[in-house]
Amino acid sequence: MWEHYSNEPNGITLDAQERAVLGSLQDPHYRGYLLVSQSPKLGYLATVYSPLRAWYSHVFNTPHAKLRNAELADFFANGSEPDAWRGRPLLAVVLRQEPAIAERLETAGFTAVMTNDEFLVLARASGGP
Repeated sequence: MWEHYSNEPNGITLDAQERAVLGSLQDPHYRGYLLVSQSPKLGYLATVYSPLRAWYSHVFNTPHAKLRNAELADFFANGSEPDAWRGRPLLAVVLRQEPAIAERLETAGFTAVMTNDEFLVLARASGGP
């Protein structure tokens, strides 16, 4: 049986920054929010460590994964939101190395609710455009 295992790690590890984000997503206030994340790992693990649903979590766990991944990329690049997000409260996990994205989201009605060295979490309580 052990011959099927290699010396490569098989698990998923979290650093302190990622743990802090996932901890903030557990806030009961955000129950019912839709999560959109620039970090694929946090999008995936948020469904385990929080009550949130992620627009895209994992290629094998997300309906229409290719389309949803493209929609996420378009949202973070251009601010375009799919019709399915209309009227829904959103939480966005943004990489701190991309401050222009956070600035655009704040202009669009998002508010920073958590920050650390790697990530910024922004919330919008009501649906967007």
